[in-house]
Amino acid sequence: MATPETDPIWTSISPVALPPTTKIWYLGCMTSKNTSIALGKPFTDFARRKVESGEFGSTSEVVREAMRRYIAEDSRREALDRALEEGLASPVVPFDIDEWFAEEFGAR
Repeated sequence: MATPETDPIWTSISPVALPPTTKIWYLGCMTSKNTSIALGKPFTDFARRKVESGEFGSTSEVVREAMRRYIAEDSRREALDRALEEGLASPVVPFDIDEWFAEEFGAR
């Protein structure tokens, strides 16, 4: 099974970007609740391949990992949305590209 130490998806995620509940779930501290879901053939085939390869111990582990990744992706998207809103709400500052070039690279 992929772990935060070995999985490139998890190593690229800043711990701050993940909600605290995600970190708890990943550490295996979540309480279990049986929930029935219907998966289409492509999803069951994928989960079966992952279990048969030994990467995961069960289809439930595959689904939990998928949910953890979705939560992480959703958290990153929400952080990006907040940053965009902050940027859009900030004042517009006049900018002269020629002046900047002169300051950065010297007058030509």
